[in-house]
Amino acid sequence: MAEFGKGIKAGILAGVIEGVILIAVIAAMAETLLPGFWATMGALGSTGLAMTVFAIVGIIGGIFSGLIFGAIYAAAYGSLPGSSIVKGMILSIVMWLVFSVALNYGTIAQYPTYAAISLITSLLWGALVGIFWDKFGSKA
Repeated sequence: MAEFGKGIKAGILAGVIEGVILIAVIAAMAETLLPGFWATMGALGSTGLAMTVFAIVGIIGGIFSGLIFGAIYAAAYGSLPGSSIVKGMILSIVMWLVFSVALNYGTIAQYPTYAAISLITSLLWGALVGIFWDKFGSKA
């Protein structure tokens, strides 16, 4: 039986960490990755305010997507090969392919550097879900 509670906890924690890392990377490389990013963000009134809003949205997005990813991870856990970490990385690649390639979420053709960074952080996210899955394991 799927352990949804454990998967959701692992997913949310990993999602927040991945979100913070992605925010830091994008903030550091914004103009290189997405030309005009700061000009667009500055339309909110100030770059500081824009960055704060960006960070809050990123963390909330990490919580929400982590909740969903964790539930999917729990449901698929028995069907995926390998250790908990490998299972998370496999699932994260599938999710990345769906959202970054199939749905063109990351606009891979236009921003290949962003696509590469999002793939790396997705793999990290999957690995973290696997690590936290094991940490939240039964104490028996």
